[in-house]
Amino acid sequence: MAVSFAFDSDQIPLAQPNGVGSLLVVEGTLTVATAAEGGAAGEIPASLFRLNRIVGVLSLVSSDNDKVIPAGVASDGSLLTGGGTANAAADLAIGAYKVKLLGTY
Repeated sequence: MAVSFAFDSDQIPLAQPNGVGSLLVVEGTLTVATAAEGGAAGEIPASLFRLNRIVGVLSLVSSDNDKVIPAGVASDGSLLTGGGTANAAADLAIGAYKVKLLGTY
C-alpha cells in the first residue's frame, strides 16, 4: 500500500453529539511510500485512520519535526493538504508525518 498509518496510542473518545458517532482523537504516523499512489491531496480516506469521517486535522508535522504541513479536511471527510500553487491543495511528498486528527466512527 502506498500510504499507511500506525497508531501511537488508542483512540480517545471525546463526546457523542446528536446524529454522529463518538468524536475521537487519533494520533500516529502517516507514511507515504510513493507520491504517485496515495499521497494525493484529498485522497487519504478516513478509513485509513479507522474513522468514518475526518472532522479536523489538529497537526501534520514531518517526522523529523522540520516542517509543519498545512492540512484540512474535504467535505467528504478525506484529508487535504495545503501549500499548493494557485490555491490548489498539494500532494504529500514521500516520507513520514506525525498526525493528530479529530474524527467520528
